[in-house]
Parts: sequence; structure tokens; C-alpha cells
Amino acid sequence: MSLKGSSSRGHYLRGMIWSLSGNIIGIVASAATIIMAIRMLDKSQMGAYFLTMLVANFSIVLGDLGLINTTIRFLSRTEEKNKLSNYVITIRLIFSVLTCLVLLILMPFLFRIWPSEEFSRIGFYCVPMVFLMMIYQLGLALFSGYQMFGNMSVFIAVTEIFRMIISLYLLYIGFGAKGLLIGMIATHLIGIFVIIYLLPFRVRVTLQHKNWREVLKFGGWIHGSSVMSVVTIRSADAILTTYLGPIALAVYSTASQIPIMMRRLFGTIKPVMLGYISSLKMEAARASVTSVRLLACFLSAFAAFIIVVAKPLILLLYTPKYFESIPILQILCLWSCFGMVNHFLSLTLTGMGRIKLIFLLQIPQFIMIVSTGVILIPVYKGFGASISLLLSSMLGIFLQIWAVAGKDDSLHRRLHLAFFRSVLPLMFLVIIELFFKPSLLINLTLFFIFISILFILKSITLRDVKILLAHTLHKQNY
Repeated sequence: MSLKGSSSRGHYLRGMIWSLSGNIIGIVASAATIIMAIRMLDKSQMGAYFLTMLVANFSIVLGDLGLINTTIRFLSRTEEKNKLSNYVITIRLIFSVLTCLVLLILMPFLFRIWPSEEFSRIGFYCVPMVFLMMIYQLGLALFSGYQMFGNMSVFIAVTEIFRMIISLYLLYIGFGAKGLLIGMIATHLIGIFVIIYLLPFRVRVTLQHKNWREVLKFGGWIHGSSVMSVVTIRSADAILTTYLGPIALAVYSTASQIPIMMRRLFGTIKPVMLGYISSLKMEAARASVTSVRLLACFLSAFAAFIIVVAKPLILLLYTPKYFESIPILQILCLWSCFGMVNHFLSLTLTGMGRIKLIFLLQIPQFIMIVSTGVILIPVYKGFGASISLLLSSMLGIFLQIWAVAGKDDSLHRRLHLAFFRSVLPLMFLVIIELFFKPSLLINLTLFFIFISILFILKSITLRDVKILLAHTLHKQNY
């Protein structure tokens, strides 16, 4: 192994550690806020909060126009960064205002679709929140485009801690779910001013840019794919609320908090992990197989641990009133493995320039989740929603592997094997948990058996472990 190659790999691993360390504070602070809210508020209030966030997040994606990804891409390739930045800021401001106006008009209609006293009290708070979040997210994209990763990591951590303090104080003095939204609005408002101060250029309003057509055109299919992705994932939430109301949404969304945190955690280290794979100088096909193998392995191992401790975890974090969230959490942990690998394969297709195909592959997944959701959700409630989401992601894996591999039958087999050698044992573990409900001691035993199976099936090898340990512990190789 060459010193140069060792240094490159060590750089990526060290970057992974710093990325994880910098973002873990923000993730923990955000999770702590939601956990305390779930413990302090009743299900109807939490259901109204989750429903408000559902409307807000969907509105943000609709009004995005693909500008977040477009900004990062073009800033990394242009020398006129300041002009491009001010142009996308102006476009973002315009569409943020338009999105909020449309949302303001639609809110009374949404109150009729989802009649809830709590939702009608706090629903309108999502209008200013959408505007501020859209500007805030663009600010983070500009940090990335200017490669201000250290500033961004610290900024996110401080922002989440500040939001936690404000939100918990408002909860304590009796603001209820409204306090969570006010805390978010205040935090994003202050955060925007801090972003403007930290950006390395003077913010100006301009609609002039020589490549404006190229900028907007590139974001088109990315925007369509993002919209379809959110619609597919959030369809289960919408169907669940429509049939059973916000309280059922509260149970389901409470179970989803840990898988969401898991996805955020892996999202922070994913770019560096993929960079580490790239540093191994493999040919493209082998690199994609190795990436899928390691990603599926790490996700499955983490998901397996959450699955076996789901019962004490739910009871400890959320109290016994959310006991019915346990099987939902176990299914959603399995879904996270499918979802994250699906996302990686989408990034691979993006790199191949097949953005339109990504959008088209979302359509059958959307049909799957809606068709299964209207059948399963009225009968099995949140558990049915999680099953629908899982089935949709399963279909997505087969479609995405087919798209990435193309006519290469060998690559087809290798990608399937790389993924399912980790996920199939996890599926059997979930079945055991759902039907036999073992004790905690037996569950921990099952977890260690599961980890052993991963090594036996070579989902992760001793060579992988040795390389990771060598570059993590022996800093002189950096």
C-alpha cells in the first residue's frame, strides 16, 4: 500500500470523523427537542405539529425548483461565484414569496381535508416558516458551494442548540405545539442574518446572469425528482391522516423519528465515505458494488441494533402511551436501509447524467405506495403505512439497480448480492421480532448472531475492518 494512497484514504476517514462529530451535536439537539415535546404534549397536539411540518416540507420541495442542488453544482464550476449566488438568491426570494402566497390560499382547504381543532390553531404558522426555511436552506447550499464546511458544521450545531433552548422554554411555559413552531421560526430568522454576515460576498438582488437558462434548465428534472421522492415518501403520512386523523399520524411519526435520525446521521458521513471508496482507485462498476455493500452493511448493523432494543427504547424515550409505535419503528428501520441505498443509486444515476430516468423511476414507486396504502392503512393504521413505504422502497431497489447496471448482467448480480447479503438477514430478524417478540436478553443474542452473519456472508470483511482501524488509529499514516 503506497504512502500516498494511505494518506488519501486516511484523509477521507478523518473527514468522516470530523463530519460526524460536527453534525452529531445538531442531530442530538434536534432529536432531544422532539423527544421532550412527545413526552410533554398529548397525541392530538403532536399530530397537529407533525401535520403542519408535513405541509411545510412539501411546500418547500414544490417551491425549490431544484435550486439547492443547482447552486452547489454551478458554484463548484464557475469563477463568477458572487454573481451566480446573488442571482439564485433573487430567484429563491421570488419563489419563496409565491410559494407562501399559494400556501396561504390553500390552508382553509387543507383544514377541511384534515379537520382537527389543534391543526386549525397552528396550521397558519407554516406559512412564515416555509419562507424562512427556503431562504435558510439556500444559505446552507451557499456555504457548501463556497466550501465553508467548517463554518457550516458549527453553524448548524449552534442553530439546533438555540432552537432546542427556545422550543423547550416555550413548551415549559405552556405554548404547546405552537411553541415548537415559534422556536423554529425564530431560529431560522436569526440564522438567516448570521448566514448573510458570514457569506464571503455582499448580498444583492439581481435577475441578470449570462447562464440563467442553463441554471434553471438543470434544476428542472432534479426538481421533478425531488417532488416525486417527497410525494412518494409522504403519501403514507397523508393517507394515514386522511383516513384516521392526526392522532394516528402522531403514533406513526413518533416511530419514524429514530429512522429519520439514522438517515440524517448517515447523510452527514455519506459524501466522505463515497470519497474514500473513490480513493481506492477502483473501476466504476466495482466501486459502485463496494459502495452498496458497505453502505448496506453499516445501515443494516445500526438498524438491527435499533430493532432489537425497540421496545425499551420507545418506552424510555416516549413513555408507554406510544407502545403501539414499536412494530412501526422496526419496519421503518428496515425501510431506512432500502431508502438510503436507493438514494445512493439515484446519486449514481445523477452522475451518469440520467436525471430524467430518476424522475420516471419514482412513478411506479408512487403508484405502489398509494395502491398498497389505501388497502393496508385503514386496517393496520401506522403499521400498514410503514409496510406500504417498505414495499415501495423494495420496488425502487430493483428498478434502480436495473437502471445503474443497464445491460451488464454481471453487474446486476453483483449489485443485488452486495445489497441483499446484508438486508435479507435483517428481514428475517424483523420477522422474528414481529411474530415471536423475544426478551431483551434473547434480542441482544440475536443481534450478535446477526453481526456474525454479516462477516460470514462477507458483507464486511476483516480486511475492511483492518483498513478502517489502521487509518483511524495510526494518525502517522495521514
